[in-house]
Amino acid sequence: MTWQDKRMWLQRNPVTAARHIDYIFEQLWEKVILSGTHPVGQILIYDLRKEMQGRGTAHFHAAVLVKGATQLNVDPEEEIVAIADKFVKCVLPDKVENYELYQLVLTRQIYHHTRTCTKKQIVTCRFHYPRPPSPQTVLAHVPNDEDASLIKQ
Repeated sequence: MTWQDKRMWLQRNPVTAARHIDYIFEQLWEKVILSGTHPVGQILIYDLRKEMQGRGTAHFHAAVLVKGATQLNVDPEEEIVAIADKFVKCVLPDKVENYELYQLVLTRQIYHHTRTCTKKQIVTCRFHYPRPPSPQTVLAHVPNDEDASLIKQ
């Protein structure tokens, strides 16, 4: 199918498209994430949320408790960062080795400017992109009550 054909089909069949997205997510979640192979570890508890974007496309958020996972304010920060770096990558896949994944990352995971970048401002991008990737995972700490009172002032 050409891009125009796909676009036309999606516009004419939004319910079918939304149901298909749900189906694909359920298959991924149950047959990969919750499978016996435990790709991110054994999941003890999870909470899922589906949100609809302005264009009507669904996207999902998940919070999971993994058996033996590190904990904020309990385990050393270096261990927490090591776990995050094990599963979260900022790398463009090899074009020759895995061309399909390379194309997916290039087209869907890399920021592209849109009209909203210059909305109400005359700048290249009001979100200040492109930004270089962080060389390491950074943990943001929630301020305690004393710190929060300083922020409010």
